[in-house]
Amino acid sequence: MSTNLVIYLPSRPTECFQLSSESLKVLGFNSEDLLYKHYCSPEDQCRGSYPCFKSDIFNHVVSKLYNVNLEKFYLLINGKLTDKKEHNKNLNLNHRSTPKDLINVTVLYKLLGGKGGFGKILKTQSNKKRQSNNLDSCRNLQGQRIRTVRLSDQMNKWKESESVREKLGDDVYKLPKKDKPSENIKPEKFCDPKYVETVKKEVSKVKETVLRGFDRKLEKESQDFKLCEELESKRSTLIDSCSNIYDL
Repeated sequence: MSTNLVIYLPSRPTECFQLSSESLKVLGFNSEDLLYKHYCSPEDQCRGSYPCFKSDIFNHVVSKLYNVNLEKFYLLINGKLTDKKEHNKNLNLNHRSTPKDLINVTVLYKLLGGKGGFGKILKTQSNKKRQSNNLDSCRNLQGQRIRTVRLSDQMNKWKESESVREKLGDDVYKLPKKDKPSENIKPEKFCDPKYVETVKKEVSKVKETVLRGFDRKLEKESQDFKLCEELESKRSTLIDSCSNIYDL
C-alpha cells in the first residue's frame, strides 16, 4: 500500500500522485532522507507513519513535479499550513512503517507585494481632482459619443426650422410698413403763453450772465495793464538815476 497525494493546483486540473520510495527514486530523491525524517508538532497525535503531515517531502515533490521554485509557493496539507520550523521528533521509521492512505495537498502561489501606501496616494489625489459635469466624451449604450449625438440632434432641429422658413417665405419676417401721413391733415401748432414767457426770461438771464462774464474779464485785463504801466515807469526812473550817478 502507498500514500496517495491529491494535489490541487490553481488554474489546473487536480492530479493524484502515489508517494513511495520507488516514485521518489524516479524523481531523483533519496527516499530515506525524505520519508524517514519525521516532522510533527506537539499537538498532533503521531501514528509513527510516513510521510508525516508536516514534513518537507510535499514541498520537494511539488517542486520537482511542476518545476517550481520552493520559495514561490506554499502548501496546505489537509487544510493546514505547513511550517518548516515545526518541533522535530526523530522517530525510527523505515520501509516497514505503515504509510498513510490519502493526503490532500493544495498548492498556493505567493504573490509579489509592494511597499504599500498606494491607497493613501489615491485618496489624497481624489480631493485634488476637478469634478466636471461635462459628459460629452462619454458613450451611450449604443457606443456613440454623447457629443456627436447632441450635435446631430441640433442639426436636425435646424434643418426642420429651415424647411419651415422656406415654406413660409421671406415676407413673414418683414416688418409692417408705416402708413404715410395724408396731405389733408394739417400739423397742429403748439402755443402756450406761459411757456413762451418762461423761455424768454431764461434766454435773457443767459445773456446777462454772459455779459457779466465779459465785463469781469475786461476789468481784470485792465488792471493787469495798469500794473504793467506802473512797472515800466519805475524801471525807466531807475535807469535814469543810475545813468546820472555814473555820468553816462
